[in-house]
Amino acid sequence: MKRSVEQNRPNLFANQMLNLANSYNGFYRDCKVVEDGEVNTLYLAISEIASNMLESGMIGLGIQPLEQM
Repeated sequence: MKRSVEQNRPNLFANQMLNLANSYNGFYRDCKVVEDGEVNTLYLAISEIASNMLESGMIGLGIQPLEQM
């Protein structure tokens, strides 16, 4: 975000958020957080971190994040 602000190029930050969202989408597709009734704590932790980062990024871009879909 710092570079985006310094260079007056918000698209740099928006592209980073898009890359994170796309990467997490692939992770979520391939790495089941809950499988056969068992929670994978590592995948859950990664999901929580990604969620927090995406929420912060959306707020930084002026987008109101959804609580759930």
